[in-house]
Amino acid sequence: SSSSAKSGSKDCVVTAVVPSVVALQSSGLPEWGASEDKNWGASGDKKSGRPLTLHDVSSESTDMTLNASLDVSNSPKLTDESFKAVLAGCASLTSISVAGCSDLSDESIKAVGACASLTSLDVSGCGNLSDEAIQAIALGCASLTSVNVSGCRNLSDEGIKAIASCSLRSLNVSCCGNFLTDESIKAVAATCPSLTSLNVADCKFLTNEAIKA
Repeated sequence: SSSSAKSGSKDCVVTAVVPSVVALQSSGLPEWGASEDKNWGASGDKKSGRPLTLHDVSSESTDMTLNASLDVSNSPKLTDESFKAVLAGCASLTSISVAGCSDLSDESIKAVGACASLTSLDVSGCGNLSDEAIQAIALGCASLTSVNVSGCRNLSDEGIKAIASCSLRSLNVSCCGNFLTDESIKAVAATCPSLTSLNVADCKFLTNEAIKA
């Protein structure tokens, strides 16, 4: 079953994918604001030119149940305000993907920390994120087993060491090469005994010591 609400001239749809699993999708514009149609406003709303938001579906999110997933990936015009409006009714989420949502800041990702049941988080390509956001997630989402922070180039050892306090099985820190050193990877090796997948591609400051760990 599905329900929809109008946002500008496009629909945002909350779709039940399988029992107890919910995905949030935008219909119409594949990447909000990325249309080649010059009649569209710079931020994605054809009528007003305002950022295309998810406020109209925030009320729909209140009935999300256990084992629900939220996927708003590749939505580069998604705002902090809209994302937090959706999260407000989704405390039981177990999986969140905001991959490619490049406008989101620490403010949004800190709000994810309220999802205590979260096991999977993908924030790859969210280049505005800092250690502060990742530390907040580590504190609030102790059940995390899979984390993807690929391309989050502002993260340092402190953020990765914080997320390593969770019992991770999969961690992707590829293309986070600006500040990561052996210290963070050694911490992952020491605190994540169940880890089965680690991607450290393009982390230019890592040495053989990290790999040995």
